[in-house]
Amino acid sequence: MFLTDKEIRKLIEEKDLVSGYIDLERQIQPHGFDFTVEKVFEISSRGEIDFSNERRRIPGAREVDSEQGKFELEEGGYKIRTNERVSIPSGIAGFAQSRSSLLRSGCSVSHGFWDSGFEGKSEFLLKVGSNGLLLYEDARISQIVFLWISGAPEQLYKGIFSD
Repeated sequence: MFLTDKEIRKLIEEKDLVSGYIDLERQIQPHGFDFTVEKVFEISSRGEIDFSNERRRIPGAREVDSEQGKFELEEGGYKIRTNERVSIPSGIAGFAQSRSSLLRSGCSVSHGFWDSGFEGKSEFLLKVGSNGLLLYEDARISQIVFLWISGAPEQLYKGIFSD
């Protein structure tokens, strides 16, 4: 079951579900929370993915400079880092989608899944369409939705945190 704005607000106040936000009233939604852009990166090398993470290699990335608070992005893929930090308690998970204004601009974002126990800033892929995108610092571009998970998991997230 999706968490409501009231439940999200309570978890923010009591458990720091989301921190580092810019404007709680503007970012909290009826069933989610808007992520904002802190940094934009161009992916600069090849990644490596395997089963055990022994050979895992996250590709290098070069930070895109903003000019007067704006990123002029050409068609292609970019890594976005959020201003917000999430701390997902046991019994809750999350997933995110593009905001519709981004989709109507010919762009989209792709996210992973936030398991119980994840803590950190989020990073995800921004796909910019053929017309490019003028993206402002702190723009709201995606929304995370939180879900109650039936029963507590036997283990919490054991991946590599992004902070």
